[in-house]
Parts: sequence; C-alpha cells; structure tokens
Amino acid sequence: MIYPTAEDWAYFAGLIDGEGSLQINRRKRQERRSPSYHATLSIANTDRRIIDWLQERWPGYDLRPYTLPSGRTAYRWSVQGDPMRPLLTHVRPWLVAKADQAWVVLEFLAQRTTFPGKRPVSPEELSLREGFALALNYLHRRGTNAA
Repeated sequence: MIYPTAEDWAYFAGLIDGEGSLQINRRKRQERRSPSYHATLSIANTDRRIIDWLQERWPGYDLRPYTLPSGRTAYRWSVQGDPMRPLLTHVRPWLVAKADQAWVVLEFLAQRTTFPGKRPVSPEELSLREGFALALNYLHRRGTNAA
C-alpha cells in the first residue's frame, strides 16, 4: 500500500468528479419486509493504470472488469456503505462537480439507523432513506435541465 499524499487526495477528487458515480440504491428483497438502501462510490475507466493507482492507495475495495458495448474492457473500483465515510470526508474539500452529492451520501450514512436481523425498518426511517435517495437523484439530473 502507498500512503496517499495531499496530491493523491486531490487527484482522487478529480477522478470522482470526472469518472466517479455516487449512488444511493433501493433494493426490495422478497425475504424482507422493508427495502434496503445502499450507498456506493464507484470509479470506472478503460485505462487499467488508473484503477491500479486507486487500488495501490486505497486497497481492499471491490475491483471488477466488465465489457462495454464497444467490446472494450473497462474496470470499476468501488466501495459501499460505511467504508465510504472516511474516503468522502477526506476528499470532500477537493470535490467540485460532486461536492453536493458527497454531502448527501455522507448525511445518509450518518443519519441512518440500523435494524438488526429481519426486523422491519420503521416508516420514519424508510422515509428518511428515501428522501436521501431522491435528493441524490435530483442532483444527478441537475446538470441536464432538470429543475
């Protein structure tokens, strides 16, 4: 592992702004009464060197190759849930295009309540989680004349 420098964090922010995706996804499972919500940060690129650079500095996160419709191989580095917190908190001062999205995801992670086992999630908690997901979706559309 290479310990990230301030310049690495700034470059990481640029990758998030340019190639990254911040998501809060809703998933309904048949065996559970309540849907689950998962926050994810992913960065995809066809240049494996960029993904390797990320993996050297922030190892242990999910790394997956996949095939684009053009037939080219792309690579995705991603992290989900609470492990995102320190990364987004540290990189946030350098974010420009995705600063608001990062704030929504960090608030989602900070404010959600966990419900162990198969206990249903309270209606208030579901409403809170859905609100964060909708806020993030709005921010995704903001740059495409969605107002």
